[in-house]
Amino acid sequence: MADKQKPFDTIEASDVALSHIPSEPGPAGDTQNHRHARPQIIYIVAIISLLVISLAFVMLQNQRRANDANENPGNPTAESAERANPTIDKGPFKQAQTAAQRRQAQDLLASILEKQKALESQEVALWAGADYLDAQSKATQGDERYGRGQFEAAQQQYQLSLEQLSDIEARFAPFISDTLADALKAINTAGNAEDITKARASLQLLLQIQADNEPAKKGLERLDQLPQVRELLATGDQNFTDGKLEEALNAYQKAIKLDPDHPQAIAGLEQTQTTIKSSQFQSALNKGFADLGQSNYAAASQAFKRALTIEPHSDVAAQALQQTQTELNQIHIKQLLASASSDEQQERWSLALDAYNKALTIDGSVVSASVGKIRSQTRAKLDADLTDIITEPLRLASPSVYQQARQLLSDAQGIQPGGSRLGEQVRQLEQALVLATTPQTITLTSDNATRVTILRVGKLGQFDAKTIELKPGKYVAEGIRQGYRDVRIKFIVDGKNDLSPIQITCREAI
Repeated sequence: MADKQKPFDTIEASDVALSHIPSEPGPAGDTQNHRHARPQIIYIVAIISLLVISLAFVMLQNQRRANDANENPGNPTAESAERANPTIDKGPFKQAQTAAQRRQAQDLLASILEKQKALESQEVALWAGADYLDAQSKATQGDERYGRGQFEAAQQQYQLSLEQLSDIEARFAPFISDTLADALKAINTAGNAEDITKARASLQLLLQIQADNEPAKKGLERLDQLPQVRELLATGDQNFTDGKLEEALNAYQKAIKLDPDHPQAIAGLEQTQTTIKSSQFQSALNKGFADLGQSNYAAASQAFKRALTIEPHSDVAAQALQQTQTELNQIHIKQLLASASSDEQQERWSLALDAYNKALTIDGSVVSASVGKIRSQTRAKLDADLTDIITEPLRLASPSVYQQARQLLSDAQGIQPGGSRLGEQVRQLEQALVLATTPQTITLTSDNATRVTILRVGKLGQFDAKTIELKPGKYVAEGIRQGYRDVRIKFIVDGKNDLSPIQITCREAI
């Protein structure tokens, strides 16, 4: 190290006479003494300056520690402890704690910024300005502590700020809902001028906060229509009180057209409609009973049906309509029974049966109609069966039909009194039965070369002319000749004895 330092000057001994008092120095001696005194003064001044600077630094540090102690008197930070004990080093554990506190403070700060962004998008200054500024102030205090490395203290301030911001955020939806509800209440309940002014201001505030708030927009539109709506409501109320229901209805309808959501207009309209409906119902009911009293059943039924159209669940109208229908049915049944009786007397049994069926359709418990139906049904069937035989007597050629006709005749003869129509039918059937068993003479002609056969009767052979007897019926004569096409001739024997000769000849050669 000695070779790197400037060598000290060699101090040499000098001879000094301790007892000798030097004489006053001359000019040369004064100059030399002044040259030795100047460096000593410079050293003294420098030392004094360093002392002053050191003292000022110490005083500044003491003042800062005093300020920290005032701000957190019960919770001295790690930095204050370190300054008070400068000999303590920051080991790894202490550094890890500090880093963790810093990260936690940063996380809280990030959450604060996120909340702040969301609230500012909701125009928080318009509805929670004071609380929002207070929350910002707490965050600012946290920033100051963070800047001094007091991370734990910063966390506390950030946490307070975040909690306050969260509380403000939670109040947003209720604020919007309550503000809208209060404004609409003033509109709906006919508030005074001050209430209406407040309502308008509240709705405008909501639109400043939420430009797309449709209920607020609609509320302002309703406010614009409110004076005219109130005038119409007053007119409607007065007309209703005076019994001028149609005029009241018109006023309420106009009010609802201007403001479909106004509860007083809706209530007034519903009350008026109900009153009108009740009046119309009672009017229809009264008319129905009046018509019923005059046996005007069709008009009464129509009136009661109109009453039920107005009040579908009215028991009174339903019972009145049922009573009307019951009386009308009784009259109709009497008419049908009378008609059926008349048809029976004239032996129009199918018409009588139809009348009895209609009566039973109206009321199946009518005994006379049930008995009449059985009687008419039996006679109608007998009449139809007799008519079938009489109009087609050739059917009697069938043994089964003949036997059926004989039984039919017996049944008809057993009915007493039978009536003129039945008597005539019996006479005609008796005649038909006689004719059915009486053979008739017919003439057949041929060419004496054709072999003739009458189906179901027998073979007649070859002839020029032949006379035979056949009972009434339908027959087929068949002719066959070798080398010629066969022929078939259909003919009817009906007992009228005017049948021309029947020609049966094969003429078409093959």
